[in-house]
Amino acid sequence: ETGACREIVPFELVWLTSTFGKIDSVIGNKDKISNIDVEIDDIYNTIIEFKNGIKGVLTVDVIARTPIRQLRILTEEGVIEADWYKNEVNVFTKESGKYSTFVIDSGKPEEGYIHGEKMYVQEIEHFIKSIKNEVRQNYTFKEDLEILKILEKIEKSSDTGVSQNI
Repeated sequence: ETGACREIVPFELVWLTSTFGKIDSVIGNKDKISNIDVEIDDIYNTIIEFKNGIKGVLTVDVIARTPIRQLRILTEEGVIEADWYKNEVNVFTKESGKYSTFVIDSGKPEEGYIHGEKMYVQEIEHFIKSIKNEVRQNYTFKEDLEILKILEKIEKSSDTGVSQNI
């Protein structure tokens, strides 16, 4: 009843809204464009405008034969490029005129996996601590509901061809 793209978009929206703030509007486009033998939308493209004026583009697909997960933040003062599969963040500043590279510690890949799962291990550890009332959950069901409402707006925009205010 759902598809991988539809599941991944909310995961991305969680950290995007946590980082850049609340979303003001979205323009969505979802479709099945591959010959993969499943009845799901296999690509979601979304233009996002945040309440603070920041604009972004989010693409999630299950078509690419190699995994791609990248972020580019473009400003007048520089560029931040993150590549989760290369485990690095590159920062270019107008002032320095060059890139600086920072390595992301993703942990040791488990047998049969390509990349380390350190962040997921930390997430599970935090969850267990929250069950024991040792820490508070970072993300609430109320916040999750808000993210799912944004997903619905993205899909409505795709279905109607009209930008959706959040």
